[in-house]
Amino acid sequence: MPADAPALPGDSPDNPSDGQGDDRDGIELHLGSEPPADRRSRIQNQSQALQWLRDGKSFAWMSSEHERLYHITISHGTWSKLARKNGIVRNVNSDSSLIPWNVKPEHRAHHYYTMLRLERRRKAGKPLSEKDQTVLQYYKNARQADDQVIDYDPDSEQGFTHVPRRPGIDRGMIREPGQN
Repeated sequence: MPADAPALPGDSPDNPSDGQGDDRDGIELHLGSEPPADRRSRIQNQSQALQWLRDGKSFAWMSSEHERLYHITISHGTWSKLARKNGIVRNVNSDSSLIPWNVKPEHRAHHYYTMLRLERRRKAGKPLSEKDQTVLQYYKNARQADDQVIDYDPDSEQGFTHVPRRPGIDRGMIREPGQN
């Protein structure tokens, strides 16, 4: 070890460190950004998981099936990471008619955006929880009563807003882009 190298926990004059960490207690200190090479995924059959992703299986289905087969729970984030890492693009709801805008990340937590995503799922025949169905229906009824639709302005702080429905133009939940 170089004379100017910092001492690591567990170092003593009788047991100097090699600068890579102390593993006497089964604990390793890894310097740098790489995880240990022996770190394994909890996914038991990666080729099967990749096939599920290619087949368009939902993360919820994959988690349930993996737990049934291997008695190991896998989070949705882990499935998402596996898909990204392997270049598998998952566009569960590709219909852009309800969200025709490129929504900025800072606006994606907005309640109106959530309502549009729920409606898109509903129209695609995807399951919604009872709570989501109730919230969505209440929201749609309120907008119908107010005769308002959702508009998006990426340059505004809030992003989304309600605007008056234009008769004969705005037929759904959103202000139709490019229509004056």
